[in-house]
Amino acid sequence: MADPDLPTFKIQTPEDAEKIQETIEKLQDYVDGIELGVVLPPEKKDMLLKALNWIASASMELRDAMLRLSDDSKTCDLLRSMKDLLYTISRDTTWILEQNNKMKDNKEDDVEEK
Repeated sequence: MADPDLPTFKIQTPEDAEKIQETIEKLQDYVDGIELGVVLPPEKKDMLLKALNWIASASMELRDAMLRLSDDSKTCDLLRSMKDLLYTISRDTTWILEQNNKMKDNKEDDVEEK
């Protein structure tokens, strides 16, 4: 699966919100598609670290957009839903990275014992 595009963005309109929703859903698909139980290739690990940084800034922009678009309850509901999804993606990504580090450490310990 190709790395998702994680653009810098600013939400000014409901259409902007819908566009970034697609990006967030692609990121979720990427994270959900990570093979568990194996040490990640460096490029996948780097992508997950990049995603965590992006999620932090995206969450702040979603919060700010909720203030800017507070008169549009439908868009605010969408923004809130996206913030919740980003939280879930962040939690899953952190868990994957932690598991990867444990497996990597165990693999190094096995090599040292031989």
